[in-house]
Amino acid sequence: MKPITVWLTPAGPNAWKVITIMIELGVPYELKSFKHDDVKKPPFTDLNPNGRVPAIVDPNTDLTLWESGAIVQYLIEVYDTEKKLTYEGLRERHLLNQYLHFQMSGQGPYFGQAGWFNYLHGEKIPSAIERYENEMLRVIGVLDGVLKGRDWLVGDKCTFADLAFLPWNDRINMLVLSKSIDEIRAQYPNFAAWQARMVARDSWKEAMETRTQLMDEQGLMPNGMPKGITSMAQYEEYMAKTAEEKRVYTVIGDWDSARLSRVGKWVEFDYIIPFDETINFNDVSEFTVDGNWVKVNVMKSPFGHEYPQQPEDTSGPLWGCLIHDRCWQLLGVADTRFQHTHTVQALFDICRSLPEHDGLLDWGHNYGGMAKYDYDPEMLFPGEELGPLRLGRAEILACTSDPLDNPLVWILRSHSEQLPPTSENPDQGLKFCTSTGTDPFGRFPPELLLEILVRSDSKSVANLRLASKAVVNFGLPEKFWSSRFWPGREFNYHFEVAFRQTLDFPWRHFYDEARRVHRGAMVKNRRRVWDLACQLGDYVTLRLEAPVCYGSPLGESGNRKWRTAEQPPGLFKSLGGRRPPRFLNETFVTISGHTSEARASLVTVNDKCYVSGFRIVQSDGESLELGYRHPGHEVAFTWDEYPEPGDLFAGFHVAFDTKGIRGLRMISAQGAPSSWIGDHEALTKRSIICRDQVQDVRGGFDALKMISISVYSPDQGKEENKASLGKAARRSWYPDLPDPTFQILEPEDEHLDPRHILPYSACMFGGKDGELLPYLTEIIVWIQPPRLPQVSTYCSEEVPRVCAVEFHYSSSRKVTYNLCCSAGFQSWIVGGTKSPLTAPMVRG
Repeated sequence: MKPITVWLTPAGPNAWKVITIMIELGVPYELKSFKHDDVKKPPFTDLNPNGRVPAIVDPNTDLTLWESGAIVQYLIEVYDTEKKLTYEGLRERHLLNQYLHFQMSGQGPYFGQAGWFNYLHGEKIPSAIERYENEMLRVIGVLDGVLKGRDWLVGDKCTFADLAFLPWNDRINMLVLSKSIDEIRAQYPNFAAWQARMVARDSWKEAMETRTQLMDEQGLMPNGMPKGITSMAQYEEYMAKTAEEKRVYTVIGDWDSARLSRVGKWVEFDYIIPFDETINFNDVSEFTVDGNWVKVNVMKSPFGHEYPQQPEDTSGPLWGCLIHDRCWQLLGVADTRFQHTHTVQALFDICRSLPEHDGLLDWGHNYGGMAKYDYDPEMLFPGEELGPLRLGRAEILACTSDPLDNPLVWILRSHSEQLPPTSENPDQGLKFCTSTGTDPFGRFPPELLLEILVRSDSKSVANLRLASKAVVNFGLPEKFWSSRFWPGREFNYHFEVAFRQTLDFPWRHFYDEARRVHRGAMVKNRRRVWDLACQLGDYVTLRLEAPVCYGSPLGESGNRKWRTAEQPPGLFKSLGGRRPPRFLNETFVTISGHTSEARASLVTVNDKCYVSGFRIVQSDGESLELGYRHPGHEVAFTWDEYPEPGDLFAGFHVAFDTKGIRGLRMISAQGAPSSWIGDHEALTKRSIICRDQVQDVRGGFDALKMISISVYSPDQGKEENKASLGKAARRSWYPDLPDPTFQILEPEDEHLDPRHILPYSACMFGGKDGELLPYLTEIIVWIQPPRLPQVSTYCSEEVPRVCAVEFHYSSSRKVTYNLCCSAGFQSWIVGGTKSPLTAPMVRG
């Protein structure tokens, strides 16, 4: 039998169901692998005018055939003479064809279109992304139901119908963005078990080995190593090259085409990158240097706005941010997704929405100790955060070692011949320990006990050995010491050692060596960069889970009189403090009917909870979405006392910090509040309440979360409703909003320094409902002397400052409220009573 020629592009899935079936049947074949760019060109289009892979040429029958389903049917009819992957019976044969057609018409097109709209389409179309993801999950659900109580689609063996689904199934983790692969497996257990059985087959493993080889020939490496690197020593040598900086950059006006430059360099005050074919020379000709280098602007922009507002304000069309080449290499090891274009785009989207101070992007951390904050945390105002970040000379000097230098690898090389011997079978010494007294671990088989130790962190294992004599007697085999270098364990940053996937290695010895060197400057800096790289991967995961920002473009509706809650940028510009993130998107939704259900999506960034999106379901069933939706982290607004029928949605109470919206609760026109969603305690809050039903909700978003929320209603001439705070709604409050029934007095003199936009604060010195007012005997106001006029930055007049207020009661109890700090924190003191009685107002 002559081999069949199979034409394919290795990255696509359809050819691999053909290859897998040919391996199962023992049919000889040879491959014609070519790049995807040539799929619409001769000589391939001479075989398949449709320009799609795969296509086969069978010299045994002189037949050329394309369309993977047709090829599968042909292979079964001609070459499956022993019925390995089919049946003889009429019923079974037609059921097999049914499922093959379901794969071709259902799974393949829906999965393929999901991939296209998720990653390749130039414009993000939420309706298309949602449609194809829903169809994917529907197809998976159909298969899960069919497989209930059985191992295979037809009969009691694996057939060509099963294997036809295998390649696309293997890509679900990349195609379904709203669920993790673990969530899919849990929701569709029959489907997951079926896929696991197919992936374990030798034919699939052989096919994937071939695919890896062909991908390598085209420079596409799934393992993260550069082409041509065949050993760990070569990889280390490659990574030890001279460190330079790369740049993630884009062309102004083409935000969806982020690029990763080759290694660039500084020339005086300009940063330049090598010219490559992705840059239009006509666009950058006046910014080239020495013909082969192009200037790129360092990322800077007005905060709260997309950069640049006016293209003519820029000094050139290329714009981006720097990343050290050594750090990029380490990042590629920590997360292999950074090889892909869509991941680079996600990283760039995050970078261009972050605050920046003196060229340093503010990720919400201090770069592992390399940067520091200007202010003492004890000097912060309520609701204010640390900022800005600045690089410290001493901190920089402590982080100058190359993160790719690893003394543990040097030890490995220098002592390779003197390493302690290990047994050929590291687990042969596993001991079965019988139970002693009440020790339950003595009843476990050795394999299970070893698995418990391997999957536990070292501190838990140490505690377990203190608690269990059976665990002590069992010992700690080499597999346990090997697991200390696995992902998520204490020495995962020694990835060169972790790459050794063998137990025939002195792992205990290297664990001891790792502990010995882990406090050295080289290892500390590597651990610092590794931790930051892993955190960066988490940010990108959030971005890829919800790449679409729902809502309509703002357009002319931005000119309306919106009621807005956000961190005012003016404060932190005037004080030199931490700036808010940039808007990456600003969208709105229009509410045309009564609300029957509302939900908010939440994300965690730097261990803090933020609102990423908002969804309303109207009484007619229409769903309105605003921002980024994370279905797995979506929480419904609930009411202890549900609003009466006809009660309108009037607005929100909003909790926020300098990075974005931390929590929301909905408010009805009658003042009925929902539960809080997200965080709200010890945070600045604002009330945005309309006089009538909210017509539009508007959001400003960075790459991950909501940073501004506004409501609008054409309610001019209408009276305030019960939920309104009146004049109090003009300001932010800390830590809680005042009761709507309180009478708030505006100060007659608005002579305030730039700190006037710090939040107001209210204390109920009268107690709840005024029960303490009869016992109030004295109010003491502590005043800070006025500043000297010659050193005053903000005021030309001498203005005293309130720093504390004390309330004394006849019960001999003294209560002190630290309402404001020096330098003028705004304070309102109001009585805890619904009567017209109000307490004196104190202003800083």
